[in-house]
Amino acid sequence: MSSSATAKLDKHYGIIRAMRMVDLFDADPQRADYMSISLGPLYCDFSKNRIDDETLRLLVEWAQAQKLPSAIQALFAGRPLNTTEKRPALHTVLRQTGDAPCEVAGHDVVPNVRQVQQRMRDYVNATRASERYRHVINIGVGGSDLGPQMVCRALRGQADGHFDPHFISNMDAHPLSETLAQCDPAKTLVIITSKSFTTLETLHNADKLKAWLVDAVGEEVANQQLVAVTAKPELAEQYGVQTDQIFPFWDWVGGRYSMWSAVGLSIALVQGWAQFEQLLQGAAAMDEHFASAPLEANLPVVLALLGCWYRNWFDYSSHCMAPYEERLEFLVPYLKQLDMESNGKTVGRAGEPVGGKTGPIIWGQPGTNAQHAFFQWLHQGRDIAPVDFIASKTPEHDYLDSHRQLLANAIAQAEALLTGKQAPTGQPHRQFDGNRPSNFLLLDELNAYSLGMLIALYEHKVFVQGWMWGLNSFDQWGVELGKQLASTIDYELSSGQAASGHDCSTQSLINRISE
Repeated sequence: MSSSATAKLDKHYGIIRAMRMVDLFDADPQRADYMSISLGPLYCDFSKNRIDDETLRLLVEWAQAQKLPSAIQALFAGRPLNTTEKRPALHTVLRQTGDAPCEVAGHDVVPNVRQVQQRMRDYVNATRASERYRHVINIGVGGSDLGPQMVCRALRGQADGHFDPHFISNMDAHPLSETLAQCDPAKTLVIITSKSFTTLETLHNADKLKAWLVDAVGEEVANQQLVAVTAKPELAEQYGVQTDQIFPFWDWVGGRYSMWSAVGLSIALVQGWAQFEQLLQGAAAMDEHFASAPLEANLPVVLALLGCWYRNWFDYSSHCMAPYEERLEFLVPYLKQLDMESNGKTVGRAGEPVGGKTGPIIWGQPGTNAQHAFFQWLHQGRDIAPVDFIASKTPEHDYLDSHRQLLANAIAQAEALLTGKQAPTGQPHRQFDGNRPSNFLLLDELNAYSLGMLIALYEHKVFVQGWMWGLNSFDQWGVELGKQLASTIDYELSSGQAASGHDCSTQSLINRISE
């Protein structure tokens, strides 16, 4: 971190922490007008934060000192920002609207992207027109599951009913068993999504699905019902997937940024190609804003810097997501992975220990259920978590009074966190301290375009925060050790051969399960 810029923020924090937001609003009735950003169908009000004009100026000065503008340029130019794996993070190329070249190792990747997208489009249109299938089962884990499932759930009411989507990710076979009980094997298309085509959970479940298909329709027909999305097409061919049903993506596409690639095939099949293109176009619009807007008016940058302000100066350890949209029920787990796998690290880009606090805990639940689950803690708990409220002005249904009440609750909770309420005499349990920060993101309506914008917004926010903390946000080495140990323990459980080297607790659990 820049010592000069952070020293100024240290001094400024001493002033701001003693202020109440309601006093800032009283002093400036126009605060919400300039502490908000509109971008197409997305409006963000960030005025309910523990900041003033000077805070924003100093945070932007800090970002400039950290060379954030150069980092943003490097991201879009395909520089190898994923330093431990020596590769770029070019998910933005997957949704760019033009054919401007982007080189990786001296090779323009855009023609390959367009070729795969054309193949996807042709396959989606032909498969939907054939009406051969009723069910699409996507097998994947992490980004190969969370993104497609989140989008299909969010846009379910806008799908035309061609397919019933199903998502299998967990090694726990209960979801698999329940899914197969709902599906006719002769009318089921199975998409195996694995970058390496060696992912343990994915191939384990794929074996079960393939055996189920073979048992019902025979191996030759079963292979026709398999689709693979992978960076290792040769392994998919060896598995029995037909060459024309293998859709590649590239090592510069990180798992949690992969829905924009062929990993989004399940989205395109379920929603139709036109909606998938709208999803890409919405993300591209946010990319353009992120790449070109000045830092002080750049929505991903502003939200990221506010997150750093709370994490590094106020020491808030978590951030709550409260979408007042049941259709966004899978957005929170999606953002958990995006943020916590990207920035849950203590080692910097050059391999040095990071001194300050890094990625927060991301958690939450759709409202209004959330109000009956954890808003007690948000309002009166000793710790404080900033909240992102997300809502849409226009529903898909005709129950307008219900939607009005939903929006009223979202707006009211943000106001209550801001203002608080003094307890009546002798009733301290009714004290609301207030002065608790939140952002309010309002969509004109939730559709493929606005959802694409929203997802890209959070992708870029996470990147900015990682950059400010000195992290490589595009690797995830922390998931490796547990997977390695699981392989050893699985062998011990299946073979009955006890191994040495475990702690006594681990060995006791192995022994108890093996009895």
